Amino acid sequence: MEKLFVYRVYGEFSINKWKNYYHTIMLRKEWECIENVLVDLRETSNLIDIIDDIPKMRTFRIDIIKKNYNTVLLADNPDRTVFTHLYVNQLLQDYPCTYCSTIEYALKVFEIDLILPEFEKMIYNLDELYCN
Repeated sequence: MEKLFVYRVYGEFSINKWKNYYHTIMLRKEWECIENVLVDLRETSNLIDIIDDIPKMRTFRIDIIKKNYNTVLLADNPDRTVFTHLYVNQLLQDYPCTYCSTIEYALKVFEIDLILPEFEKMIYNLDELYCN
């Protein structure tokens, strides 16, 4: 199976927290082998308020993160979908990235076969999850 890293973002979204989080996970030894990242934004607020910051996020992704991995963003309401659509359109110029509203579809994008109810339960119980 391809290496999958899953993390949930919940509450108010902050670009500074997002950057700090990436700086932290990039120090982990597992980061080197990650091929897929699933970002669950379904419990995040205020994404619509930071749309103007998407170019800064893209720059950070290109200049600091650099790693080429497949990304799927989970969004489940109109505001989150607008944000993810705009973010994905910015990233697609440089990296494989998409968005969807279900974990089932995300796993299909990654071509990963996991037991859906168990995987969904793990996501809701953890802030982040690394799958081998």
